[in-house]
Amino acid sequence: MLVIEEHKITSPINDKLQQTSTIIHNIINEIKNINNIFRPIITTTTTSTTKCSTTSDDDVLDFDFELDIAMSDIVRSITSCDSIDQFIDQAIPTQSSTSSSSTTPSSCDSTQTSVTDNDIELLITIQGIVEAMNTTQHQLVRPCTVEVDTDMLDSIKDHLQSCFRLLDDNDDAEKYTHGLDHHVMCIGQDSYSLFNPISNEWTHVRDEGNKNIEYLFMSTVYARGRVYLFGGGINDEAEQALYSRFNLDSRRWDLQQSIDNVSGGYTIASCYDGNQLIYLVGGISGSTYLTRVDSFNIDTQQFTHVGDLNQELTATYLVHHDNILYCIGGRSKDNPLSGKCIYTFNLTTKEQTTVDLPTYVTSYCHDGRGMLYLYSKAFNRMSLSTMELVTLATPPHCPLRMNNMVYSSTSPSREETILLLQGHDFNFRYSIKHNEWTKINDNDPISKRDEHGMCVLYDKPIKQGD
Repeated sequence: MLVIEEHKITSPINDKLQQTSTIIHNIINEIKNINNIFRPIITTTTTSTTKCSTTSDDDVLDFDFELDIAMSDIVRSITSCDSIDQFIDQAIPTQSSTSSSSTTPSSCDSTQTSVTDNDIELLITIQGIVEAMNTTQHQLVRPCTVEVDTDMLDSIKDHLQSCFRLLDDNDDAEKYTHGLDHHVMCIGQDSYSLFNPISNEWTHVRDEGNKNIEYLFMSTVYARGRVYLFGGGINDEAEQALYSRFNLDSRRWDLQQSIDNVSGGYTIASCYDGNQLIYLVGGISGSTYLTRVDSFNIDTQQFTHVGDLNQELTATYLVHHDNILYCIGGRSKDNPLSGKCIYTFNLTTKEQTTVDLPTYVTSYCHDGRGMLYLYSKAFNRMSLSTMELVTLATPPHCPLRMNNMVYSSTSPSREETILLLQGHDFNFRYSIKHNEWTKINDNDPISKRDEHGMCVLYDKPIKQGD
């Protein structure tokens, strides 16, 4: 009975001892594996190739014996250490100890033996280099000054831009202007004129013109070889329901069709998106001020209703940029200050905003890259992205006339300019680069260009949003 009782008491103790022994053995094996990682890897290097050294069975036995000795040291370290950190400090080689044993010279078939650093040693080396970089005082070199010839740099930029414009003008894209690329077309009541911005020459042609041009000049728009006018005169409701088309190839008005599915009218604003659509905004139909935003597809010749403005608007200037329509000034039956505002209409979200202007606008132009140029008593530039207004050089004293300013991407000097074409002896060119106006020495046969239809004949529109 005593033996049985003794067995009952000692059996759990023996089990615990066995488990403890197994755990200790596993820990020692794990430490042995970790220690193998920290041991240097020995390779032999010859003058031509590098290869692993061969080991004999005796070498393996010696290596295992060394490991057993190391394990005994580790076991003693475990029993003597009070914390894990203390054990790690004793078990893992320090920088000094590893550096002292990083290379061990020996001979094996007349070859030189080298010891490579393992990952831990490499990390220690990098840490030492970083510490040296942070603590070492470097001698400062003497200060240098770089002088840039800004005039020469600007000249190079201008030449590069001119080269790109020439490449654009002479690329393989199909053109529809029939030799009139970059010309400005001005439409009057009984004639039209073509201005060449490079030679400063006018070509004046008398034809049937359009007797209601004073009510249509804001709807004059060029698109792919044709110039369009939308609507009619104030007292001609039949013509208010029509649109006209001028063909640059035949140099004639070749079409007059009904405005279907949307309202006609007069003082309609229009602009071209550079692709397929011409947008129509506002106007007056009969005695009704319109809020409409419509589109006209130049391929299908079909009209589509897009949306409506928050208020009636007529005789506004219209710009398309980054899929947003900008209505500049204009008149509204219920808002006498509408002429001193810019109304935006997002074609995707239909969101609308209003931006105040300091004065009314008599003429405007857009450079195709988000910059508006506004002219009234002062001449200003406005960024469509920030709506920031900058005052520029004022044109020479001349009468204020409606709709006679256009942006031109070419000139006799091949630079970007703005043309103010108000009639004989009142035509000027503005240099965007130099912020200055110069008088154009031309042969303009028209004494007064006021409320004329005006557009630039250019097939490859400037990229939107650049």
